[in-house]
Amino acid sequence: MQLGFLKNNKRWYIDKRYSEFDALDKSIKDFYPSMPTLPGKTLFKLSDEKYIEDRRQAINSYMKTLINRRDMRSCPQFRKFIELDSNFPQS
Repeated sequence: MQLGFLKNNKRWYIDKRYSEFDALDKSIKDFYPSMPTLPGKTLFKLSDEKYIEDRRQAINSYMKTLINRRDMRSCPQFRKFIELDSNFPQS
């Protein structure tokens, strides 16, 4: 799945597999209260275009919720996941 981000009029994209979203979710949910729910994983290969689009939108919503949380902006795991520091190095 490809996600796009925008900061200071600069856009960048990251490509991640569901397993990477799942690993991020597991690594941070114990430390941050009120985490949104990551959409569940399916046991079958996704082939229905509507299901794929619905899941993409659900994951996008999950990520937007995290990005809009002030506490996530200082979370090292999250910053690394969205490649924030490599796109906006801190001086």
